[in-house]
Amino acid sequence: MKSLAYAAFVVAVAAVGTARGDSAAIGTAQQKLVDARETLKSAKGTFGGHQQNAVNLINRAIEELQAAQREDLQGKRTAGPRPTPPRRPQPDRIQKYGH
Repeated sequence: MKSLAYAAFVVAVAAVGTARGDSAAIGTAQQKLVDARETLKSAKGTFGGHQQNAVNLINRAIEELQAAQREDLQGKRTAGPRPTPPRRPQPDRIQKYGH
């Protein structure tokens, strides 16, 4: 069933997209993907190979979440205070002319 593989892909993309930058959210998304993968693996039948495709997509999403977690942890180690953005030059006073 194509819909099974598509659903797994949508879950994977959504999990990765919403988890970046928040380690707690990454861990939660990762656990949900692991649970979904186990549910798929325990389903009877092969669904025309789409079940395995869905499992592969979930595995890929888990790998992406692990990479995001590493990035987040590395960023926290190296991040210092953020620099203040430069001020925009203020335009000279606009003179109002009477009519």
